[in-house]
Amino acid sequence: MAKSAIELEVDSESTILQFIERNNVASVECLCHEGVCGTCETMILKGNTLMQ
Repeated sequence: MAKSAIELEVDSESTILQFIERNNVASVECLCHEGVCGTCETMILKGNTLMQ
């Protein structure tokens, strides 16, 4: 989305993938929604991450 100049602020209750799909921001290849296979891996260019 950086190439399209789209910036997102994802709420803490959602994953990046969930936010993109729910808001129809982009088409993302995802086979499992479990975060295991890696097809939906996304590089974060900047921002904050919270680890729990």
